Amino acid sequence: MHHIQEASRRQKKKISDATKQKPDHESKNDTHFSNGIPRLRAQNLTLRTDVRQRKPAPKDVIVLAFGSSAIRYGFASDSTPRIVFPAVAFPRKQSALANPSIRPFRVPSYVPRSEDELKASRVTFDKVRDEVAQELALSERRRGGGRPIPWKAAVELVPEESERLKQENVIEDNTRVLVGHEVEFLIRDEERAKNYDIIFPMWDGKLLFDSGAPSSLIRKAMDALLSYIVDQLVLDRRNPRRKGSRFKLKAEAANGNSGDMNGAAEVDQMFVKDGCAKSFVALVVPETSQRRDVAEIVNAVYASSAMQTAAVFIHQSAVSCAFGAGLATCAVVDIGHSATTVACVEDGVICGESRIHLEYGSWHIQNAFDVLLRDHSTLHRFVESNVESNGTDRDRAVVAEDLSAVIAKTAEQLGGFNVDENDNMSVAVVKAPSGVSLRVKLGVGIRTIPCYGLIYPKLLKAANEMTTLRKCIPVRTLFERNSEDDNFVSDIFNDLRRSGIATAALPIGLFANEVGQPAAQTLNPKEASIVDAIIWSVARAVEIKRPDQQSRTADTYRRYLNAVVLAGGGASIDGIALALEGRIKKGFLDAGVTIHDVTVIDGGKGKTDEELAAAAAILKDVGSDGGLIDDTDTATLPWKGGAVMVEADAVGEYWVYRDDWESRNVRALRERAPFYW
Repeated sequence: MHHIQEASRRQKKKISDATKQKPDHESKNDTHFSNGIPRLRAQNLTLRTDVRQRKPAPKDVIVLAFGSSAIRYGFASDSTPRIVFPAVAFPRKQSALANPSIRPFRVPSYVPRSEDELKASRVTFDKVRDEVAQELALSERRRGGGRPIPWKAAVELVPEESERLKQENVIEDNTRVLVGHEVEFLIRDEERAKNYDIIFPMWDGKLLFDSGAPSSLIRKAMDALLSYIVDQLVLDRRNPRRKGSRFKLKAEAANGNSGDMNGAAEVDQMFVKDGCAKSFVALVVPETSQRRDVAEIVNAVYASSAMQTAAVFIHQSAVSCAFGAGLATCAVVDIGHSATTVACVEDGVICGESRIHLEYGSWHIQNAFDVLLRDHSTLHRFVESNVESNGTDRDRAVVAEDLSAVIAKTAEQLGGFNVDENDNMSVAVVKAPSGVSLRVKLGVGIRTIPCYGLIYPKLLKAANEMTTLRKCIPVRTLFERNSEDDNFVSDIFNDLRRSGIATAALPIGLFANEVGQPAAQTLNPKEASIVDAIIWSVARAVEIKRPDQQSRTADTYRRYLNAVVLAGGGASIDGIALALEGRIKKGFLDAGVTIHDVTVIDGGKGKTDEELAAAAAILKDVGSDGGLIDDTDTATLPWKGGAVMVEADAVGEYWVYRDDWESRNVRALRERAPFYW
């Protein structure tokens, strides 16, 4: 963290002077920011006089990590976060329901694919599948007289008493706002969904203001998500043993205690509405978030009457993943639900021009599993036959929910890169939301081919087009993406006399593979594999840090390649680290760079005591336990990094306090953000 602090101090005064010379477009009496973002809409709250002098305790800091399709949340002192599906369903008014011409909002919206698209996708999928299978020799290998069974599958009902969820007998309150998993089920029930406006306020790091729904509805959905999170935090702290609760204070865990009423009283006090802001909020935003998205997220947190926010700290996902893994310099590969991002971090600061965005993630891998299971198993017919169906939309929704859950859990348990053991079938035991438990047995081809889609992305693209509707999210124009936001970026560059570090840093939200950027000439992000992206990102970071060709030695590459950190839910695939290491090394050798060692770290796992000690030295101002976890789940890593950073003393100068936000808005965020705004 002290590296971030030092970098910020070098620019703070110059940045502040630059902003003071600008026209006062954001005076206190304005009703909008210069980029059209509305001002704080919540009640005025006061700050304690000592709020700036005291370091917030981890138990008083809420950490929110925004993923590509989920929000993880919890107190910084908790051992693991909870997760919420980022969707809200608002009941429609009776007048709208009575008028068929008034259609409900669906953000994002979807349209069915044409028959020609489906046929073309099937041809592509079969071709790539066969090419990968032939390369891996799945259909030819014989070992010890065994018979390879790559394309076999079996589905069995686990003999146990299963209590089905009798969805058809549920009496539903159609006036209640639905949040999270309830909406995830609702969108599969066409009949029920007609009564709601379903809003995903964020998707893939961006707030969906360009989707056709009113901006007020998007902000209302974000506020509902934040209120839901506060409610869950209070419930979990009051009763840590309640079903689904996974919170436990570090101090309580060390003492073997699972919680007490003191913790409940403290968390209740944080959110009491007495006109005083008490809670501190740390935000981890995806690399794909742009300046407008970040400002809107901060504004939503301050506007939330449920959170009663006193101050906000914000950082980007790549740096958070690095610190969550106990590292200050590394390459971060975040395989999220709907997208993958790759970026290099050096001394706690992201190298902006090393970022690249790939349009596939764990959701696409699950779709590839779906296609193969349709081709080689009876899973879909089995699930349909075990749901008491009478042809209603609700029954179809139960089937869709069961299939989605079974495929996701099967992919999580059996997906891998290991093709050595192909003489037997691996087994996963999963329980569907309807209550039925299944035993799914898969051959090696069905287990590995979807995962190899990360190496052969055409397979994932074809599977996604075969199994899902086309998502309709308007793309922001080039002008909107590259907007300089009141000339702030230009002011920084001019003031620093276009130093190397300034010109090397792309503004937040811009990727080197965006339209008009040079990388589009060297790497196609729609076709690049995850290995191509890692090699390109590391090479680009070295090029920026070492403009002189002769200074680019193997040692400069080793800084990143000795720690390639995998994060995100899709990074938990068995054997992915070993599979990537060999391919990354070969890619550099093919390019004429001799790399002797590549180490891919699976989340927070695999670090030796010496590596942890070195990381602790870098993060010497972190709390007494070092804040380092040597066995952190990849999906939790961005959230864990946020929890680690707020314990560091160096973070004190990066808190954006409520009164600063109310008076100076985005300017306060620009000056205190620990990344290049």
